[in-house]
Amino acid sequence: MEIVRTIESHAVFYGKSTGFFGTWAADNGPDAITFFGVYENIVIDNAIRAERKWGDRLVAIYPEYGTLLSDHPFIILDADWVDYWQKFAASQYLLFLLQPEIQKRAMKHGFRPANPLVPLDSTIFCEENGVSYEIPVKVMEPPPGEVLEALFKVWEKVKNPGAG
Repeated sequence: MEIVRTIESHAVFYGKSTGFFGTWAADNGPDAITFFGVYENIVIDNAIRAERKWGDRLVAIYPEYGTLLSDHPFIILDADWVDYWQKFAASQYLLFLLQPEIQKRAMKHGFRPANPLVPLDSTIFCEENGVSYEIPVKVMEPPPGEVLEALFKVWEKVKNPGAG
């Protein structure tokens, strides 16, 4: 609880999405905010724009103790209320998403490919765009749902009420 309280004591603003922070940081510069937690794609989308405006780009800092990947899992429900055609459509959609061309299009927006046959583009995942080609820290498994729920409850107790 203390680590969450310590982090929260320095919170100055809450946003509804991580995309907001990248845009806000690029627009308002390094004097407005020094740290915010976002996905790599947000850094990629805003790093060069921030450098052009402020002479200082956004840079991803990977926590030395490790990081989590946000993989947005895709599942096809096997339930009585899901008919054959819905399952078929979902399976076709998954095949579409995993196509190399679609994975490459997603990569242009800063998403690492889910298809292991699609190589990572070093012109996108690079220092110039504020991120590392290879994730330089241990990639950890997400904690169980109960742990995440408990963390949310702790955060509700200690979050900075003065942050916007």
